[in-house]
Amino acid sequence: MRLARLLLQAEGAVVAAAVIWAYGTQTDAPWWLFVVLWLVPDVGLLGFLVNTRLGAWAYDPLHSYGGPAVLLVVGVAA
Repeated sequence: MRLARLLLQAEGAVVAAAVIWAYGTQTDAPWWLFVVLWLVPDVGLLGFLVNTRLGAWAYDPLHSYGGPAVLLVVGVAA
């Protein structure tokens, strides 16, 4: 169990580093926008104000790699 947790944390760190590198080198957008976009998935936390079921339904999909992967493919294709 500890190894799985360590691997997930390492994966997250690698993805975070890649995203920061890509944003800094591949865009001319301001860094304040990066911070705002980094926090967008946490909007799903607002669902927990209603109940845990809605909170999980809103939070979990926003914290997956699916949406960013689709945006990456669309961005590269465009």
